[in-house]
Amino acid sequence: MGRPITIRRTLLRDLSVLVVVMGVAIFGATFLGARAAVDALASAVVGRTFDAVEARLDGFFTAPARQLLVAHERAARVRIDAGADLDAITTASDHPYGLLEPIVSNYPQVSSAMFADASGREHMLLIHAGHERYRLTDPGALAGEARWIEWNGGAPAARAEPLPYDARTRPWHRAAVESVRASGASLGPVQWTEPYTFFTTGEPGITASVGFLTDAGETQVLALDVSLREISEFTRSLRVGEQGVVTILTEDERAVGLPAVPAFDDEEARAGAYLQPLESLALDGVVTALRESRAAGGQTVRFQTRYGPWWGMARDFSLSDDRTFFVVAAIPESELLGGVAGLRTLIIVIVAVVLVAGLARGWWLARRIARPIESLLDETIRISAGDLDPGPPIETDLVEVRRLAAAQDHMRKGIDAGMRLQRIERDLDIARDIQRGLLPHSVPDVPGFRIAGWSQPADQTGGDYFDWLRIHDGRLVVTLADATGHGIGPALLIAVARAYLRATASFGVMRLAEAMQHVNRMLVDDTPDGRFITAVVGVLDAAGARFLMSSAGHGPLLFLRAATGEVACWHADAPPLGIVEDLDIGAPREIDFEPGDTLLLITDGFFEWRNPAGEQYGTERLVDFLREHSELDPDAFIGALYEDVLAFAGGTTQDDDLTAVVVRREGVHAEPERRRDEETE
Repeated sequence: MGRPITIRRTLLRDLSVLVVVMGVAIFGATFLGARAAVDALASAVVGRTFDAVEARLDGFFTAPARQLLVAHERAARVRIDAGADLDAITTASDHPYGLLEPIVSNYPQVSSAMFADASGREHMLLIHAGHERYRLTDPGALAGEARWIEWNGGAPAARAEPLPYDARTRPWHRAAVESVRASGASLGPVQWTEPYTFFTTGEPGITASVGFLTDAGETQVLALDVSLREISEFTRSLRVGEQGVVTILTEDERAVGLPAVPAFDDEEARAGAYLQPLESLALDGVVTALRESRAAGGQTVRFQTRYGPWWGMARDFSLSDDRTFFVVAAIPESELLGGVAGLRTLIIVIVAVVLVAGLARGWWLARRIARPIESLLDETIRISAGDLDPGPPIETDLVEVRRLAAAQDHMRKGIDAGMRLQRIERDLDIARDIQRGLLPHSVPDVPGFRIAGWSQPADQTGGDYFDWLRIHDGRLVVTLADATGHGIGPALLIAVARAYLRATASFGVMRLAEAMQHVNRMLVDDTPDGRFITAVVGVLDAAGARFLMSSAGHGPLLFLRAATGEVACWHADAPPLGIVEDLDIGAPREIDFEPGDTLLLITDGFFEWRNPAGEQYGTERLVDFLREHSELDPDAFIGALYEDVLAFAGGTTQDDDLTAVVVRREGVHAEPERRRDEETE
């Protein structure tokens, strides 16, 4: 083996020349500069386009809107109820015609102007298809009828026609009247409607209106219709390069200003496209430019189309606080590159040559590194097949490969340890199943009583258990015990205790205190130092409704007297089992059950469970819960208690085993004949 050398040093030494050549080639060809130039050029071209569009739109909309504000002062002196007399229209100084005619004639984009009052009377001057027409409607005097005066190159002609029209129902009228009321001033702000199809001409457009009060306090409205065809003629006349386009959209992305693309060269095609959703017009580049620029906060963005990369931007144009258009401009990158494209090709060729040389050198290096890597791969395959014996050493002078081999060996040892741990986990699962099998599988049938038990360990195995066993004279022995700690050790200890208790109880000849002393003496020899078992054992005489109970280190023991609602809380009668050989447990506690009385035997996992604040559930809450829920069926009572403790814990983990036994007397019985068998008590 030669002197150890790192892969990094080898690659830096052998490829440094290639990296320098590549860097010189790239920067010498001003690739980065060209990229920045294209970015700047795209931003400048698109930005100038937007400036031109916004300036045109500002004049397009602002000038006629400003005229409305100027004309309202004169409108306050015009007789809006003037008739449609031909002579009066052209000669009377205070006729609405004289008010509306300058608005329509001075602004080509304005196709019609309207003058109306709050009662719905309206005068409208309209220029459409080269013809000037004047209309008078009055929902009161001319209900359902419109009077027209037309100039067709000759003398004016008057006519009437049925027309179900009421200016008060139009959006521009409602908006203007409401703005006056809302502002509390004599002149409201200019209101712009959503783009829509005009009622009279059927053309697309948008209406500006202003409401004002006359000296007499009457509300009147001046309005004008702006044709969107004029906007499209403007956007189609714009050129962003040779193939770039400009489009104007509504807030909900409907077409207002159409781009100069072949699809809209025909007037009929344009007519069908106005106010249509952008997605339906097959303008993929415009859609992408709108989406990506808006996502970038209105910046110039580069995006891909089926024709190659394009640059675009979308920006808002606000008519008012509640009316906004989107202006979208896009241009192919090929028009921005110009001579940069040839330079880019040269750079690509240079980079390709450098890459070929680098690949050749890399292949040579790969051969040098491949052999030890292949050996590592063989080792990995062997380990993955389950062969965890140490393999042959990896011969290499590369430091990184040596470290990789060492890491692989650590991995092999870790897998071996993990498999051992899995075997332990399987053994624990078996122990858990065995322990669960030691618990009662059915509820004892005790006339006049309902009994239930439940246990849930904190780990796979636990140190709690409960049991019941019927002895020779028909009485039922009920047991609940808790070994210190939780896990496999306490589980084994509690299994031994269960066996001793069952064996002792099955003879049925000892008194309760003697039986517990006998079990304690056996456990003293089997229990390691620092370990012990708390246990409560009771004998239920159903015929006498009596329960004899002794506790070795276990408490509290809760008993609810249903008749009074009082809860007795008893503590242990003697130390826990397995500590001292001579256990002085004394006479058992006698409990006489009345109908509804409930005895709760429980391990400390319930009342010592803490919430996130460190507060224990506690015996007081346990007593309150027993008092409030004692009428529940024992099974339901234990389930409700567990849910209450779980809710109190607030997500903290279960740190101790949980076990509970409930004994409850049911129904109403006569005073039973109690037996006193001194030999078995």
